[in-house]
Amino acid sequence: MKYRRFLTILLSLLLFLSAISSVALATSSTAESPTQAGDSADPDGAGEDDASGDTHIRQIDTYDPQAGFQVVDAFQVAGSAALLYEQNSDTLLFTQNPDAKVYPASLTKLMTSLIAVENGDLNAQVTVSSNAINSVSARTGDLAAGETLSLHDLLCCILISSSNEGSNAAAEYIAGSIADFVAMMNAKASELGCTGTHFANPHGLHDEDHYTTARDLLLITKAVLANDTLREIVFSTSYEMPATNLQAPRTLYTTNYMTSTDQSYKYYYSLARGVKTGYTSSAGRCLIVTAEKNGMDLLAIVMGCETTEEENGEYVLHSFPEAKALFEYGFDHFEFVTVLSPMVPVAEVGVSGGSSSSVVVAPVTECSVALPKGYDPNDVTMQVTLQNGDTVQAPVEAGAVIGSISVSYRGKLMRTSEVAPITDVDVGNATFHSESAVDESEKPEAAAGGKHSVWVILLIVSGLLLAFYIFSYFYHNLTKKKSPSSTRKPRKQANKRPGSKAGSRSNARGGQRIRKG
Repeated sequence: MKYRRFLTILLSLLLFLSAISSVALATSSTAESPTQAGDSADPDGAGEDDASGDTHIRQIDTYDPQAGFQVVDAFQVAGSAALLYEQNSDTLLFTQNPDAKVYPASLTKLMTSLIAVENGDLNAQVTVSSNAINSVSARTGDLAAGETLSLHDLLCCILISSSNEGSNAAAEYIAGSIADFVAMMNAKASELGCTGTHFANPHGLHDEDHYTTARDLLLITKAVLANDTLREIVFSTSYEMPATNLQAPRTLYTTNYMTSTDQSYKYYYSLARGVKTGYTSSAGRCLIVTAEKNGMDLLAIVMGCETTEEENGEYVLHSFPEAKALFEYGFDHFEFVTVLSPMVPVAEVGVSGGSSSSVVVAPVTECSVALPKGYDPNDVTMQVTLQNGDTVQAPVEAGAVIGSISVSYRGKLMRTSEVAPITDVDVGNATFHSESAVDESEKPEAAAGGKHSVWVILLIVSGLLLAFYIFSYFYHNLTKKKSPSSTRKPRKQANKRPGSKAGSRSNARGGQRIRKG
């Protein structure tokens, strides 16, 4: 009886859930029509005037791979150009005039150092010529004519102290002349993919024919940070320069006040590291700096910022607070998201001529992106593309690349990875029905269909339980009627065997009646 009560309770619960789910699904289908859940008639966030009468159209949470995201209305940097880039995921988060012509000032020295380290011997001794010193209007590295130092130490002067004469000395050592070195700089810029850059000197002092863009500076900076030697130098806040033939040992200090308190406490930002500062009256305050937090490694570029004077006579170098504001914008409004992992399958694709009709595939590499905090997962879509049509041909080897997967945000491609089967499939004759190499579960329609199918299964299970309950109920009643114990007549007490308690009591009473008679 207990098991029948349990089945009754379970059956009632399942039927109740089925009824509730049917109503909910019908309601959600009506609510999502005529557009799918997560869609909108205004996908960019633009809409009619709000109730307050504000006629400004907000375009929040839009995305353009070449311009980044727009998650805060009217966010701007007080400069001629700016850029915010997430290095771990190769994601551009924010741009402001990224392709506008700007003067790089001493940011030029990143390219100078890159060519020097790629074409020179770090242990080689370089002598600073009189021409290297006399051809610049500002000697910023405190180097002397005839002074000899290693190329490595010279690069520290160039990148940490921003030495103009040191840049000329490196150029002469590498190319034999400054002019020939400048030609190498422009060739390297073209090699890196820079389209708006032209160099006229190795140090960055103003020249109308010496210009770049924030986007091109990003390409140059990425190449610099990819070099271990240069990365170590640009992340150094000071360097102990050994004695040379003309000078005693001395300490070099960084010009980036965001990364060190050696020179100033005013602009220090504990998360900041590297990379390079720049300034001329024509270029304004320029800065490239990085900061890392919550898995994101941000790189900020600000160009053409002002220098202002406060009432107390102190100067404000606006490149530093603007870069900090850019970092806070990134950390406050974005999060680091792993969208692909080799441990998580992404699709099941058809196999032609195999012992199995399909095989599950997974990304070969892990891919992460920076996305706006609170993003809608429905805005992230995936598409699997096989190398040869819609199926793979058996035999299939686990781990062998058979195609690729692309990850898009709001229809814009963000990342791609190769995909490979997670199991082997031998040659055979299994029947397969290939509809698409795309993981249908990633589509909103398929996800809704999946929800319906779950409740269909529950209804089927409920029906089976109901049938089992009815069968067990009638079977129990039928067997009860046919049981011999149910038709057996009770025995009379007089038929009890002698010696039983009932018989003893009867005999005792009979004996009493005899004695009375």
